[in-house]
Parts: sequence; C-alpha cells; structure tokens
Amino acid sequence: MQSRHPRQRQRDELSGAQDPLGCTAEDAFAILQQCHRHIEERLGLLETVAHTLQEEQSFTEHHLASLGGVIAFLDAAIPIHTADEENTLFPLLRRHPEFADAGGTPMDTVESQHRAHRSMRRALDLGIIRRDPTATTRAALRMVVDYRHHMACEEE
Repeated sequence: MQSRHPRQRQRDELSGAQDPLGCTAEDAFAILQQCHRHIEERLGLLETVAHTLQEEQSFTEHHLASLGGVIAFLDAAIPIHTADEENTLFPLLRRHPEFADAGGTPMDTVESQHRAHRSMRRALDLGIIRRDPTATTRAALRMVVDYRHHMACEEE
C-alpha cells in the first residue's frame, strides 16, 4: 500500500464532512483550487507588468491599465477566497481530531499569511500612487512570490 501525503489523507478523511451550509470539504478544496488557478493567471500578468516596469523605469498608461485590471480582479477575488477559506474550510479542518488538540494549526499560519498579503497589497498601492516604478516592481514581485508560495502550501 502506497503512503499518501498527510494533507491528502486529511482531504480524504474530510471528504464526507459537511458544514452547516451543505458544502463538503471535498467541494471546498475543489473550489479553492479552481480559484487558485484564476489568481495564478493574474499573478502572471502582475509579474509581466512588474518586469516591464523594472526594465523601462517609467509608468505609461498601458502599465496603469494593466495594473488596474489585475488589481480589480485581486480586490474582488481575494477577499471572497480568503473568507471561503477562513469561514468554510478552516472550521471543517479545525474539527478534525488532528487539529482539535493542537496549540497552533496550519490554518493559523495561513490566516497570518492572509494578513501579510493585505500589507503587501497596500505597498503595491503606494508604489502606484507615487508612480514609483522601483517600489511598484518590488511590491508586485513580492506579492507574486508570496502568493505562489502560499497557494502551493495550501495545496500540499
């Protein structure tokens, strides 16, 4: 018998668990993974704009329009995604015996990362408002790297 990754076992064990709204953990994982793919698409765009800003060292209307499109999506999707995790998935996981007695859980770490992401988002706004290509590039690339790492950890 082949051993599965601990988080995959958790998903398998929770697949029949339901929250009060009727969403199974399996449904929640699938929805969140699909959302991750959409976020990843926007992160790719953000990364492209950041590298262009880094090379050109000046803002153009094209940069602002591209950033605006990415930010509009992230500002709409991320709060919903975060709420889905923190209000639907994490309560299901916290009821699991493995986490019930734990002093700190992986969900606590993810929630902390969510707070850090809001700070990164403010740094990106500040760079854009100041029309500072260096600060905008730095903030954008930091977001891209951190969000990719964050999503990869959630999906392990």
